Amino acid sequence: MSAAPAYLHLQGKSAWLARHSQGGHRKRFGNRTQSTRTQRTAPRMAKRGVKRGRWVVAGVLTAFVVVSAAVIARRSYGHREGVALTALQRQKAALESERVRLGQQIRDGSSRSVIVPIAERRLGMHLPSEAQIVMLRGSGSGGTP
Repeated sequence: MSAAPAYLHLQGKSAWLARHSQGGHRKRFGNRTQSTRTQRTAPRMAKRGVKRGRWVVAGVLTAFVVVSAAVIARRSYGHREGVALTALQRQKAALESERVRLGQQIRDGSSRSVIVPIAERRLGMHLPSEAQIVMLRGSGSGGTP
């Protein structure tokens, strides 16, 4: 087989073949031997740059939203912890004041002026008079009396 193209006659295409066989189509469509890729690269480059720019803007906005959410979450956590800390400090102050109050009650309750009347009333005890006090002398052996 030869490398020459074979022409095929199709019905309805004769007007198209007649018009294009004269070579007028090269003027209309340009020279087919030149690549059209060099002519197309500029619009594609511009579109790619616009798309890349959109991605950059979207990425920056997403990063801003994530950082803002992190800051808000951290501040909310800090606020909650601050409120809890304030409540604990109030509770500590209340417990310290109660400890002081109870210590004062213990000192008041253990004083002689409070214990003596209670001992006389409940246990039937009394303070001895001078005549009722007996002094014992220790023996010379050094033992306990």
